[in-house]
Amino acid sequence: MSLTTTLRQRLPYNINAFRASSVIASRALQQALEDKGATKGSKPAGQIDELKGKGLLSDTTANLAHGVRQFGNFGAHPNNDLLTQVTSDDARIALDVTKKILKELYK
Repeated sequence: MSLTTTLRQRLPYNINAFRASSVIASRALQQALEDKGATKGSKPAGQIDELKGKGLLSDTTANLAHGVRQFGNFGAHPNNDLLTQVTSDDARIALDVTKKILKELYK
């Protein structure tokens, strides 16, 4: 699935599936990290740090990326689900932050 396709999958947000939106944001982030040269198949935390080390992500953006990653993890793994009440604002912020990260990666 292409990054563009993933980003267009705001359907979860549009149908009020806000927890699923957090997973979509994290997935789009990981696809972009790999597209920009992060080691495929490694954990997203390492991929973020890898691109930060290469100068492709600023410290601030890397920290935001780790937040999106953690938010997505909580949404994707019910055994440690800390997202029992994800609001539309939470989901919108995750998607908006992901877009800002992508703008930095693809500038």
